[in-house]
Amino acid sequence: MTNFAHGREETDFARGNHVRLLTCASRTKPDDDDGAPMEQKSEEESDETDDEDQSVEDKEDNVDEDQSVEDKEDNVDEDQSVEDEEDNVDDDKAVEEDSSDSDECDKATPAVKIFRGSMQNSRIVWMSDSAVTFRNKVCKLRRTLFNASLTCRAMHEPALDALWRRLDSLDPIFKLIRSFRHQPQPGSARDKEYKQQHSVDKAHAMKIVWQDLLSGAPNLQSLLLRDMPTELSLKGVQNLKQLRTIRVDGRSDCGLFDHTASLSYRDLRALSHLDDLVDLRANVHGIVLPDKSAPLFFKSLQRVELKGPPSSITSVLTLLRHVPLQHVHAHVGLGDRPRRERYEALFRSFSFPDLRHLSMQFEDELQRENMEAEIVLDAQALIPPLLGCSQLVHFEMQLSNYENQIVLMDNDDLLDVAEAWPRLEYFGWDFGYHQSRIPTLVGLHAFMKNCSDLRYLRITLDVNAPLPDTPESLPISGHGLKTLVLYGPSMWPPNAKKAAPYITALFPAIKPRNYSYGSRVQFQIRPQRRVIPWSEREPIYSSASERHSIWR
Repeated sequence: MTNFAHGREETDFARGNHVRLLTCASRTKPDDDDGAPMEQKSEEESDETDDEDQSVEDKEDNVDEDQSVEDKEDNVDEDQSVEDEEDNVDDDKAVEEDSSDSDECDKATPAVKIFRGSMQNSRIVWMSDSAVTFRNKVCKLRRTLFNASLTCRAMHEPALDALWRRLDSLDPIFKLIRSFRHQPQPGSARDKEYKQQHSVDKAHAMKIVWQDLLSGAPNLQSLLLRDMPTELSLKGVQNLKQLRTIRVDGRSDCGLFDHTASLSYRDLRALSHLDDLVDLRANVHGIVLPDKSAPLFFKSLQRVELKGPPSSITSVLTLLRHVPLQHVHAHVGLGDRPRRERYEALFRSFSFPDLRHLSMQFEDELQRENMEAEIVLDAQALIPPLLGCSQLVHFEMQLSNYENQIVLMDNDDLLDVAEAWPRLEYFGWDFGYHQSRIPTLVGLHAFMKNCSDLRYLRITLDVNAPLPDTPESLPISGHGLKTLVLYGPSMWPPNAKKAAPYITALFPAIKPRNYSYGSRVQFQIRPQRRVIPWSEREPIYSSASERHSIWR
């Protein structure tokens, strides 16, 4: 005896209409056509067995009728479709509706009648060994419900309720979420979209405030512009005759304000007309210079602080090559492909004869990018353009805050620096070393001999290198150096005992610091930082008991 699954009736109420929906239940024997309970049909089971073959044939006919209903949806006009579906309602008595509901549904649109016919055809249940057949019928019924929800206003809510009540998967729910419907964008693209959506009002407000500022504060001496839109021109700043300091800021590291705060060549020309301007600080990451752009001249400009990629900073400093700058600070960031030639050109752009203060800093992301690209700088190409800055007092290069930017340097390079900058008071250059070319303690003798005003010295040295002279053979020094910070290879204690008297003989006025080797050593030595991968690291302790014993 072939076992059939039976349809279970569920009742929904929507828009005051009583609609019966048939859904598939577990494997049980079908109810009688008159809807009687299964308990009351026990004595008729034998009759069902006799009529089994006939029932299967009837069900196959009903499958054909269901297919005809689908064909009617596509090929027959509405009037003929209504008549055919009314016939299907009369043939199949599996789904019964109240008399009042039946009259109301008979007056409905063709889509509703199609829905009713498909619901009645779905009363033809599937065979227990043919799940595919049942699946196809469910899909047809859902397609009919979907069409009914689109074509009939009265069936909109009941059809959607039936469709959403039972889902085969969570895909329809996920499609309601915007992030699942669209391809995810990278962070920079999302930031640009956010910028376009939320910066319109702010840009217009900035324009209004800018016009009022130019007319209402003619005696302004210091100006800070943050998040300045690109369409806002600084041409009107010429009215601020007494302006001495201007700072154009606004680009964030995450790129939300890439459209802001980048000076243009037109803005620089407008600022060059300010006779009292002394200090200029700005982001130049998006500056584009026209072909054959003429150099600019600022009458009183002394200090420049620029932030941007190497090529942009080089271009701006090249425009200012005729300005007697005394302070230059470059905050170098991403924006260019890592190339050694770009950094060499940047150092050449620093060659101002009256320069007294020079500092440069690499962003962490730039250091990481240079390390991945294996960029190696050579002091013999970087230092010569700066040797003409004889007035230099402060020199600082921070190239290795995050990663070790390798710079090839030796004692001859330190000698050139010390002889070219005799007024030097502060010298700091931390970089990653390469064992083939690295200064030694002998290079410190150049600073002691030529830079009498030097008070702070930070440099990478190989303290383990052998010393040519003994401390006793060195002349008595009265140098006033207060702080000495050495980077480089780790110092072995025996070498430290030899280096300490040598350093003390060169700089006897060094203040006490963290580390001391020998009897008279008063200086600080910092080993060169090196990022060790996790795979190369060894555990400090091997067991929990050993860990607790260390704390005790």
